[in-house]
Amino acid sequence: MDGHRLSDEERRALEQIETMLRQDDGLDRRLRTMRLRRIPNITGWLRHWRPLLVVLVTVASTALMVLAVASLAPAVIVAVAATWLLTLVLTVDMVRDRRRARRDRQRED
Repeated sequence: MDGHRLSDEERRALEQIETMLRQDDGLDRRLRTMRLRRIPNITGWLRHWRPLLVVLVTVASTALMVLAVASLAPAVIVAVAATWLLTLVLTVDMVRDRRRARRDRQRED
């Protein structure tokens, strides 16, 4: 909370609600036996490995560019454009996250 305290009336109302909820045995049993399912955190994994992923996509797109120049095949040129776009998106997202983290650290200090 941001420092605001509850008034006496609000505290009494909250206590009444909590008392009513405690008397509900079915709710109490469901809350005690509730299990959280662990969902794989793909975005966390991607954020952790993003610098390596950016390097790998950059290397792949550079290799495709060399192949596109040598062959002039339209499919290879499209693949170069797609991998460069992916590289750009990943890089911009990585820089944005790092700036946000730096700004958040500065606010904490």
